[in-house]
Amino acid sequence: MASRRLFSQSTVDLAPGQRWPEPGQAAERASLVLVERGRVQIRCPGGAGADFDEHAVLTLAGLGEECAVYNRGPGDAVLVVVVRRPWRALFARIRRLFPRTR
Repeated sequence: MASRRLFSQSTVDLAPGQRWPEPGQAAERASLVLVERGRVQIRCPGGAGADFDEHAVLTLAGLGEECAVYNRGPGDAVLVVVVRRPWRALFARIRRLFPRTR
């Protein structure tokens, strides 16, 4: 139950050649990503990159804004993305659940 409050989970479908995340999606860059189906590649400037198959777990944390995951297979790829919710949102929820009483 606690994990539902601290983390959010979403699914991303990538068409062949599609990039994820788009520039400016900072929360997604710090997420944990499971490659549920398909083959993907992390590409960075200067030709650096790595390939990953199904069931690989990866993150873009610490990589530059230019680095992204690309679907390199002939079919769709499916990513399961787990993102930690911002502390500010978590504290706001706690304050709503447990209001101050004097």
